[in-house]
Amino acid sequence: MISNIFYMLKLMFKVSPMLVIGEITEHILKTLPGKLISVIGLKYIIDEVTNGGDVKNVVIGIAAILLILVVSEVGNSIFFELFVHREREKLDLGIQSTLYKKAAQLDLSKYDDPGYYSDFILAVEMSSDNIKYILQNVKYYVGEIISFLTISAVLLTIDPVCLLIVLTSVAIFIPVGRYTGNLMNKRRTEITEKHRKGDYFSRLFYLRDYAGEIRTGGLFGLLDRRFSESADDIVSTQDKYVKKIDKIFFVQETSIQVIGFMLALTLYIGYRTLVTGDMTAGDFVATFNGAVQIGGGVLYLTVYG
Repeated sequence: MISNIFYMLKLMFKVSPMLVIGEITEHILKTLPGKLISVIGLKYIIDEVTNGGDVKNVVIGIAAILLILVVSEVGNSIFFELFVHREREKLDLGIQSTLYKKAAQLDLSKYDDPGYYSDFILAVEMSSDNIKYILQNVKYYVGEIISFLTISAVLLTIDPVCLLIVLTSVAIFIPVGRYTGNLMNKRRTEITEKHRKGDYFSRLFYLRDYAGEIRTGGLFGLLDRRFSESADDIVSTQDKYVKKIDKIFFVQETSIQVIGFMLALTLYIGYRTLVTGDMTAGDFVATFNGAVQIGGGVLYLTVYG
């Protein structure tokens, strides 16, 4: 899977390098400021207020936070509207052109191989969706890694023990996250195959080439039953996976949130804030928010990455 992702990235970079770089950069600039503000920004504001700081500093801090958020949102919107739409179309056309050239070079014997031909048709039909899926995963993956490293560095400066508690809490459940991710990939594969079958029957109803045969041959009832069976099969497949995935998500989320963050981390930073006085109220909020951000990032990297 990893080799396939790198192959697709290499192909996408060859067609539109600015889109690959731009989308990754856009995602980082869109998500990282908000995460850092929830950690560093709130810490600054809370510490200024609780320590009786100058109101002017508080106002400047809030204004700076709002300015960063506005600039980030506006900049990303402009980038998306003026650049991404055009480059995505260019990328789709470039990938499809590559596949068509490959089709023209195929040995005719390949068309007699049902497995090879089916896989090739699937690659052509789903090239656009797969491009979006891979690019989205890559930019989210890179963004979460950068966010993870940045916020971890912030927590390390506040209290290394807090970072250790956070990392230990999420590390325990990484195997569970990987198992969940594998289940979701298997579900996606099965659903895609079943959708192909349903799409085949649905096309027969409206394509001109088959309209006459359906009416004269009395095939409507048979095709309608096949389409309904395909739709029921898709729903039953979703039900099969949803029950498993929901249970695992419940265990994983409640364990990380309740045992790791709500219990162990909160008790530790609460003790250092209220009893020993080694941490400020801003440190408390920054550490807890940072833990939530790291937990969410690790969840994405293990389950969806």
